[in-house]
Amino acid sequence: MDDLLRSLRYHGAIIGDPLGPFRKDFDEARRQIDEFAKVHELAIAPALREFALVRTNVIEPMMRMIENHKRMMAAMEQRQKKIVVLVKAIGWPPPGHLPCTTLDRIADAFEAGEVTKDEIEDFLVEAYSSKKLLEIKADWLACEWLKDRIQAIEEAFANIDDGRYYSATCVLILQIEGIIAEVLGKKHNAKVDTPEVFRDSSHGVLFQEFYLQIIRKDFIPGDDSQPIPELSRHAFAHGCVAVKCDKIHGVKVILVLDFLIGCIKTRRNELAESIVSAIET
Repeated sequence: MDDLLRSLRYHGAIIGDPLGPFRKDFDEARRQIDEFAKVHELAIAPALREFALVRTNVIEPMMRMIENHKRMMAAMEQRQKKIVVLVKAIGWPPPGHLPCTTLDRIADAFEAGEVTKDEIEDFLVEAYSSKKLLEIKADWLACEWLKDRIQAIEEAFANIDDGRYYSATCVLILQIEGIIAEVLGKKHNAKVDTPEVFRDSSHGVLFQEFYLQIIRKDFIPGDDSQPIPELSRHAFAHGCVAVKCDKIHGVKVILVLDFLIGCIKTRRNELAESIVSAIET
């Protein structure tokens, strides 16, 4: 009877407390978990506070900076589109020596109809003063790889100073093909070589188009259905141009040559850096 009673009490205890004989172990485990949580809560609290500071002082400013960068890139893209419209409308290569703010104001004024093509050309010719052209010439003459073209360069700029724009344009426009062929070490093929040498992150495509569609444009002499561009290299070389050149023509060719020379400088620097890197490794 005593054994039966003890058994009943035991099972009654289990029914009354689901954990039964494991209650003590469970309570001890829960106590340890609670203690662990308290200890680690104190440990991670500084880290949580630090994260809050990082979010306020670092992450949020970075997010604002990223948003500002996106807005800036969108504005630059819009500005670039306006400049593309401008230079194509006036038939010029990009005048890259002018400040961006100046080009922006001209593009905005042209878009708004506040200035005409002729007025813009007058401004650009004035901007490329004798002083500015001397700076461009000095930059060219500083290139050791252009030393064999010094006489042509000197005479072309002297012709511009003296108002002999046809002579200046003839001399300069023929240098483009020669320089490209010299750099590539082969006969110049305009359609194939132009993307390779006229490369730049912003204006390269515009110079490529100006060079291929105007300077290198093919034509059939006597075919009035295909007017000869005033700056056609073929027309100058074969005496087919029946227009009067002025400073505008000379400045346009100088812009193309200057961009080309700048691209070749970059190309030569990249080649030199790759050689140095190969030697060091």
